[in-house]
Amino acid sequence: MKALGGMIHQIALQSDGGSNSGGFQSESWSTQATVYAAVEMQDARDINTADKDTGADVVLFRIHYRSDVTIGWRVQFNSQNYEIIAPPVNVDFRNRETLIKARLIT
Repeated sequence: MKALGGMIHQIALQSDGGSNSGGFQSESWSTQATVYAAVEMQDARDINTADKDTGADVVLFRIHYRSDVTIGWRVQFNSQNYEIIAPPVNVDFRNRETLIKARLIT
């Protein structure tokens, strides 16, 4: 299968299915979908986050439209995990592409 529009990188979209047992929160990430994405590193000057952490590796993932991705999910790419740092964007409200801005978890 040939990926269209530069979406040549395979990524996993994961949600936290963690539980609170015995007063302790546990993380248990599960893959909701494996999709193809265009991956673009963001310039530190372009990063606008509340904590102003401009030293972080921020990546923009462009995927085919998905309505289920939330800011509570993460992206797994090249064996590294990225936390989603902004609400996913439905490009031009046309339900064709979703943009996901994420930061490398270190």
